[in-house]
Amino acid sequence: MLRLTGRHCLLTQVTFMWNNQVCYGSQLHLEVLNGDEQEVFQQLSQGADVFEAFHYQDTYGQPIHLAASRGHIAVVNVLLQKNASLESHLMRDGQKMSDVLHVAVHREGFGGSEEMIDFLCEKKADIMSVNDYHQNWTPLHVAFQTGNEATIQAVAKHVNQLKKSLQEQCPWNLDDEQDIDFQDDQRTPTPLEVGIKWSKMKTAALARAAEPNMQNFKTFIHQAPECIPCFAQRLQNLWSKETLTEQLGSMTVEDVATLLNEFPQAAASVLEAATAEPVVESYGRHPLPARVSFAFQRRVPFHIRPLLCFYTPELKWSYDDSCRMAPEWHRDLTDVRDKPMNDATIQVCHIPDIISPSFFSAVLDARTTHQQALFLFKCTPVRGAVWFTFWYGSMWVDIVQTVISTWGLCLLVIETLMAHEASVEADQAFVALTPSLANGQGIVADWIVAKGIVDGFLEAVQFVVCCRTDPASYCRLGNLWDLIRSFLPILLLWQHQSRWLQCLIILIYWMRLLEGVSLSRQIGLALLPLKKLAHGLLPAMSFTVLGFCAFSHAMCAVQVTPEHLWPHTFWYSFTTLITQGLPEQPPDDYLELMLLYGGVLFFSIFVMNIFIGVISEQYASEKEQGDVMFERVRAHSCLNYLTRISLLPCNLLTSRAAALLAFGATALTLALQLWVLFYGSPMPGFWQLAALIVSQVVLFMASIQCKGKNYPWSEHDGGRRYLWICEPCEPSESDAAEPWSQVEVVKKALERLDAKLDNLQDEIMKRVQRALREGRTSPAPSVS
Repeated sequence: MLRLTGRHCLLTQVTFMWNNQVCYGSQLHLEVLNGDEQEVFQQLSQGADVFEAFHYQDTYGQPIHLAASRGHIAVVNVLLQKNASLESHLMRDGQKMSDVLHVAVHREGFGGSEEMIDFLCEKKADIMSVNDYHQNWTPLHVAFQTGNEATIQAVAKHVNQLKKSLQEQCPWNLDDEQDIDFQDDQRTPTPLEVGIKWSKMKTAALARAAEPNMQNFKTFIHQAPECIPCFAQRLQNLWSKETLTEQLGSMTVEDVATLLNEFPQAAASVLEAATAEPVVESYGRHPLPARVSFAFQRRVPFHIRPLLCFYTPELKWSYDDSCRMAPEWHRDLTDVRDKPMNDATIQVCHIPDIISPSFFSAVLDARTTHQQALFLFKCTPVRGAVWFTFWYGSMWVDIVQTVISTWGLCLLVIETLMAHEASVEADQAFVALTPSLANGQGIVADWIVAKGIVDGFLEAVQFVVCCRTDPASYCRLGNLWDLIRSFLPILLLWQHQSRWLQCLIILIYWMRLLEGVSLSRQIGLALLPLKKLAHGLLPAMSFTVLGFCAFSHAMCAVQVTPEHLWPHTFWYSFTTLITQGLPEQPPDDYLELMLLYGGVLFFSIFVMNIFIGVISEQYASEKEQGDVMFERVRAHSCLNYLTRISLLPCNLLTSRAAALLAFGATALTLALQLWVLFYGSPMPGFWQLAALIVSQVVLFMASIQCKGKNYPWSEHDGGRRYLWICEPCEPSESDAAEPWSQVEVVKKALERLDAKLDNLQDEIMKRVQRALREGRTSPAPSVS
């Protein structure tokens, strides 16, 4: 036996297993580990040291650590009577690790018992002690590491008791709801984050074990969104609706954006729960209006449904009773009396600063398993954010862009038709759209190139802004299309002789007319289902191309007189199958004839009916979602607007001054274009293209100017803002049917009374006739 001296040395060397490690200690350690109270007491009475150290690798501990980790309460009590300390730590490399309570909670990874934890806390063990070696972990961190729900509840009980005691003693010093920077990898994780990281608990168990507060709610949002439904249901059961709404107000727009990306269904529920009727400060003098005028909204063709939205620093329906004054923006709801007046619902979203590029980006990118999360556009806060941003900002940009595109298309039609007719009369070849820099004599090409340069600049601005936050947010098909339609017109500077390029530019400008779809609900609801049909037709189109290629290959293989595959065989196959243009005379070859019959029957009966069925079904499905698709188009316009305006200045001019400037730029540009079109004398060199670029930049910049307006994207005090939504009440079926139901009740009662009277009259007549037949002289018996 090896005999050493010293308090932290071993007197006799005994090996045993603890915490999945081979440990070296004395017989005392072995008896403590086995929980033999009598033997431990006897060895201590015989002079064994209560501080004898055992070790494994480079870690040292004491007997009380072994007893606490195995749940031997009696042995721990004996050791404490012999002056063992609850503050003793496991030591590694001279650094403190777990104390007695930590190892008791850990219990070799299985989670400690409630009895042991209660016992140690009664003995004044520090429930908030930290483990310096493991990022300042507390016993609650260790409990979540084990994944044992009973252990977590036992530790949390004492933590809450301590917090309650501290709150009573010093209520202003306790802060349970501290904001967490989830991007900071150097901070100490919360206990719930430890439980999520170690993955020992199922989703429902994590939701049950987490303390019901908004800090843990945000933790689930950023690190375990799959737990949100269970945890949210728990919050709804524990909190009242008012409390839940108030607590959700502590969320940030970044939290909402993260939840939208990870779990759109839960995000929709959170947004709706965070939107409620505001608190009214003065019910008697300044109540919340019950009826509001939506007359202006009904006259404008750009809306989806009547709606009024405001974006203010106020969360309450405030009123100064001493001065008898309400905020200025209340007048739009209380003082406007244009008919018709509608019963209205007024709500406020408690999540601040919701109108932001990150919010719109998350809403547009949110997807469920199989499709886009279009149900988000039915949420009240989302509809309100889209309405406010579109009407007070992006609508004017869309109008200007639509006008410029239509303007360019008109010029393009005029010049190409004039040039084409002139070339026909003069028997000339293809006439190109030539910019002035390439010695062109027109102005249309310069206008198109200028439009491409300005659009490219706006895309570059949007890309720079996206790179500041999340470069992946720019990666959308819509932005790819914007890049293509910006780049191709610029190629006219070098490839103006290309017929392919001119054809693509003409098609692009006709398609750009669809940019104005966000301005009119009627046009949008008619065109958007047709636009979405292309996605639904991809499977059927792929099947058709497959069949066409198979038929062309077979025809090429069986031809008696061989012809080139391209273009002759493909042309023959296309006219035969797609247009069903059968040849006037049947082919002499029998195999070719049978192949011809089979292919035409297959395409005319099977493939065409598939297309008809797919188109009908897809159009009906898309038409049902027309409203939400229209909202999505507007949301995309709002995102582009907010992204670009975050870098471009929008406080240079007031709206009135910007409108005058835009009118002047339009007049000068029209004068220049008419002069060049009718007199054929363009400006020399680069000046004409530069003038058109400046003109389009001025028109765009004028559309975003809002100096003096208190919009979230203009200058303001930088405080929090909340979105208010006012919309007409939709009467329930019971309310709408109530007057008619009362009429029906009275009508049915009268019908029953008439039936009873008729039956009574028939009964009286029968008894009178019976009495006459029997020869009675006395009156007939009465009928009650």
